[in-house]
Amino acid sequence: MEGRRMAVPWLLVVLLACFAVQPLFASDPLFYESFDETFEGRWVVSVKDDYKGKWKHSKSEGHEDYGLLVSEMAKKYAIVKELDETVDLKDRTVVLQYEARLQNGLECGG
Repeated sequence: MEGRRMAVPWLLVVLLACFAVQPLFASDPLFYESFDETFEGRWVVSVKDDYKGKWKHSKSEGHEDYGLLVSEMAKKYAIVKELDETVDLKDRTVVLQYEARLQNGLECGG
């Protein structure tokens, strides 16, 4: 039991040290998009024949926040956002994160 009591304070010290050092390695996001405003004029929609689905800026069913919605079933979609400046990712960790909400299930359109 004595060894267990000694382990708890050391574990707390290690956890606190990790949280104290973490901001030294974290950086601000290079890009963030909430889609609160329309994407038109800020994002580039593909004009390739393979991607003919129509993007829509709207609230998703049952939610109050706006998003980028696919408006047609069984279509392919492509859209890109050009960053304001060149980003050097050499020797850096890259994390891409997005949220997808399926309103009517998932169907494969090809």
